Amino acid sequence: FRLKVGSNRICWLTGSGSLHAMLSRIRFLTCCLGALELSLPLACASSCAAKKPDGAGGADDDNDGEAQCAMQLPAAAAASAKAEAAANDAAPPLFLLIGDQGCKPGTDDDERMEKVSAALAGVAAKVKPNHIVGLGDTIYDSGAEGKFDLIKSRWYDKYPGAHEALKLPWHMVQGNHDWRSDPMTQVEFTTSSDNEGGFWEYPALWYKKSMAGAGVTVDIFYIDTMLWTGSAEAMTRLGTKYSKSQTEQEEWLEAELKASVADWKVVIGHHVMYSDSTHHSGAFLDMRKVLAMIDTYGVALFFNGHNHNQEVVVDDAGHWYITSGNGCKSTSTQYCSPYSIGQACQLRLPGPDSKKFFAHDGGFASIKFSSKSEAELVLYGDSSSSILYTAKIPNVEKAAVARGSVREAQVAPTAEQFLIAMNQTCNSALMKQVSECCERDCCKSVPDMSVGQTCADYCSLSGLACQAALAPAPEGDEACGSGDNLGCDLALGDANGDLVCHCSPVVAEQQSAAAQPP
Repeated sequence: FRLKVGSNRICWLTGSGSLHAMLSRIRFLTCCLGALELSLPLACASSCAAKKPDGAGGADDDNDGEAQCAMQLPAAAAASAKAEAAANDAAPPLFLLIGDQGCKPGTDDDERMEKVSAALAGVAAKVKPNHIVGLGDTIYDSGAEGKFDLIKSRWYDKYPGAHEALKLPWHMVQGNHDWRSDPMTQVEFTTSSDNEGGFWEYPALWYKKSMAGAGVTVDIFYIDTMLWTGSAEAMTRLGTKYSKSQTEQEEWLEAELKASVADWKVVIGHHVMYSDSTHHSGAFLDMRKVLAMIDTYGVALFFNGHNHNQEVVVDDAGHWYITSGNGCKSTSTQYCSPYSIGQACQLRLPGPDSKKFFAHDGGFASIKFSSKSEAELVLYGDSSSSILYTAKIPNVEKAAVARGSVREAQVAPTAEQFLIAMNQTCNSALMKQVSECCERDCCKSVPDMSVGQTCADYCSLSGLACQAALAPAPEGDEACGSGDNLGCDLALGDANGDLVCHCSPVVAEQQSAAAQPP
């Protein structure tokens, strides 16, 4: 049952039974204040239920109950109006974002994390954010491994437990490293008694949060990009449920974006949409459907981690793509500086002038929605006084408007064309489930697979044989610095860091020939 209250609020009653009798069993009045949804328990609900239990009394009792409850509706409506006024009087919505921030203790990466977390706390104390967003890879190298203790030691002890200013709601997504062990551990931590202070908020693999302040409303859609990228880890863990989960998330995101009436829409995930660094740009391959929704439903901002740096990309239609995966790890790689068609930059960036900023020495981001039409982005370094980049971001309209000229002309490459263009090959073999290529032909690479799998498993996915499983990089080096051969059958989770798998097409051909009968 819907009720119009004021000029921009639609309210509905939640109860049970037929419409005629429902007013005697009302439990909540729910109001949409723009994008803000507010459920108000009606004071009369318990008295109505006590006055006339189900199946008792006659018509007169029904009328008395309905009258008593209906008399409370103006009070409920007044309460919702008061809540809306309070939201309008509040400060503009503002939150901080940090990604790839859960490094192992005792490493150079951990030292960077300590500096960045202190800087994050310093900024939080000054700007008073509504919440903080964790952009994934919260626990290196292999997720929570079914243990709440790892979440506490890598996140709580380093952030809210160490800094009073970070005792705020943390809205989380998971990354590829988190998925290397059971991703549901991080979801279940939300409602666990181990979630000290209740700051960790991660209710599901994908979910929505809303904000309001200074007359501005914001809807934030948190997605699990592992289900968009065709990840072997997600397929392995979900099994036959993988395709269903993928479809459910896609349908959920489209329905929620379509229904949103917020002034601003923001999508947040782990994997990159556009980037000029190590990991490929999902916009051209596995995340094209998300990109289409960003265009269609007027999403102004997409935030991600995954690449261990900070990067700002703006497409021709005015959508902003911000990477902030520099919480503890650092990757300096840039392929398109300057932009060149010959370097396959057209499959990394939406246009020659689209990359606005790049840094890699550690940091995080903030976004403030100053008005219905403008937001303020700030990228910070590893101290609270280190401001690396600022921008005023105009809002976008729902795109009945066509995409920018560059993207309008793009034709989706096949997976094979894309991998070849990105040099994700080992001689002529296409390399699958690659986290990072360590040399131009990708025969040495860091796999993106589950903890129980090996370099032998990884190489075989691409029809190759494993020649070596090389020890992780020495401290302070980027991922592809490698050491001793630890053996192709070593489980990835047993290495102290990211193994570098050396695959060999020559050995694979020899093995294939040897297997043939004379």
